Amino acid sequence: MTGRSLYIRLAWFIELVVSLYSIFPVFMRRGLYSFFCSSHWFLAKIIRYLSFRTLCKRCGSIVNIGAGVVVKNWDKLEIGNRVNIHEYCFIDAIGEITIEDDVSIAHHTSLLSFEHGWSEIDKPIKYNALTLKPVTIKSDVWVGCGVRILAGTTIGTRTIIAAGAVLPSGEYSSGVYGGVPARVLKVLD
Repeated sequence: MTGRSLYIRLAWFIELVVSLYSIFPVFMRRGLYSFFCSSHWFLAKIIRYLSFRTLCKRCGSIVNIGAGVVVKNWDKLEIGNRVNIHEYCFIDAIGEITIEDDVSIAHHTSLLSFEHGWSEIDKPIKYNALTLKPVTIKSDVWVGCGVRILAGTTIGTRTIIAAGAVLPSGEYSSGVYGGVPARVLKVLD
């Protein structure tokens, strides 16, 4: 039996557990996530899923969160159904991040929804104001390992991002993209 068919079969029970887990205070759910974040144990996988379901702005069903995924600004992160976020990804949703249905994000990928400013010359760059820009990943997208998705990026439906690509602000419509900075390698029909 696949994980997806098991989830469908136990959906009523999973929703009950999500409701019970959401009773815990936010600090406790974040603490449990941090404690179980790096574990590959089955219980850790369940705790990560429950944390995403109750801490994110929105999180769909059949979502798999790998070990070591770091999340900042949970309340500005939206995740659809049937999404896989593999091991050791970094997500900072301060400027809002939306991941739609049927998306797979491979290990060691970063999603950033902000940029550091540098216009305040009387302050070190690290103390300059942040510029917030949303990131949107549409349905049916495959993001390869080690990709960097930067603020202001929109990835269109049925798109593949090759391993190691860096996506600066912009729109990436249906196709295969790769390189630093990413450029279209193939248009998908």
